[in-house]
Amino acid sequence: MSVRDRNESPGFPDLQELSFSVDPTMAHGSGRNGIVLCRLAKTSQKLKLLDISGWLQVTCADLQSLPATDLAALCISHCPIEKMEILVSKWQHSLVEFDISWNVHFEAGLDVAMTRLASNPAVSKLEVLDLRGTRVSFGSVQSLLQGCPVLRNLNLSSCRSLPRGVKREYSDESLYYLRQNITSVAGSKFI
Repeated sequence: MSVRDRNESPGFPDLQELSFSVDPTMAHGSGRNGIVLCRLAKTSQKLKLLDISGWLQVTCADLQSLPATDLAALCISHCPIEKMEILVSKWQHSLVEFDISWNVHFEAGLDVAMTRLASNPAVSKLEVLDLRGTRVSFGSVQSLLQGCPVLRNLNLSSCRSLPRGVKREYSDESLYYLRQNITSVAGSKFI
């Protein structure tokens, strides 16, 4: 296929789900994943689910260029994406599930993204958030619990910046308890 043919390709305008995760230990020779992603989803305005776990060479700019405006589920586990707050700004109003587990971001950058995610409780649809293995701060967790009122599952397993006892998955009653007692959790051994 020539470059001209690729550029004129209509893409997949009716694509609603794209799940193309890879094992990050096997992805070393995968090239520039962002080009593949942009070619696949360049006209996919109806895209609701995007799972590109393990794509090591996808960038924030690649994701930002996607035409999808109402993405409901985004899984970027094991993707070293910088400036995640830009993605959060783009899809904050529509995200129901967000998986950024095992991404090693600087704590400050992740905190900016999580603060942005929690900044508008009136429109937040976020129900599931997976932060396993990240450097999310305790302050960000507090913001998320306040700013994401319909959150029903929060995974904080292996989060090194959090106090002992908090590093686990929460749902239903345990998440309710965490919401109610978050201010007293910092200095205590939780549950």
